[in-house]
Amino acid sequence: MERNTKGLQSRKIVQINFVVEDLYRIKESWGQLLNGSKVYEYTLPSSDLVPIYTDGMMEECDDVKTVKYVLDDHVVLAFWMPGEKDNPWKRHLEKNGESFMNIEFVVDDLIQTYDLLKEVCNVEKPYHFGLYPDFIYSFADTKEILATDLNIGMKGDWKQCRDLWLSENKEEGNDDEDL
Repeated sequence: MERNTKGLQSRKIVQINFVVEDLYRIKESWGQLLNGSKVYEYTLPSSDLVPIYTDGMMEECDDVKTVKYVLDDHVVLAFWMPGEKDNPWKRHLEKNGESFMNIEFVVDDLIQTYDLLKEVCNVEKPYHFGLYPDFIYSFADTKEILATDLNIGMKGDWKQCRDLWLSENKEEGNDDEDL
């Protein structure tokens, strides 16, 4: 049997993501079940601090809240409450109700990973991504092929990814001055 040498660079799941209507109910019940786990709570920052794009257009997601439970040294169970503004979490909740949304992996080379996703899942670029100072996350529409979307992140310099994905958007006629 021939081994796939071009597979996903990371075999570690870093985060399992769910979308919920009531974060406070979830926090109380999961807090009891996972008593003693590290817990982080936060609201996504505004787009002027962390630019967030969906379908190539900047999006404001500063009312999206999350509670994250660290299960061991590297796996996080995360619950997201989308807020009132239109965003991928809200669209997921409206379409699927409270449910599992995606699995997150962190890789060393995001462009190489999307080349692999193009080959395996016919996905050329993410439908959503966020740019933190030293980290990029991206949502890949892989549900039809993999039975789940992927959330793929990369530490370090993400400018090449941003420039590639947003230049393709400009070519399609979506000329955003904020780019």
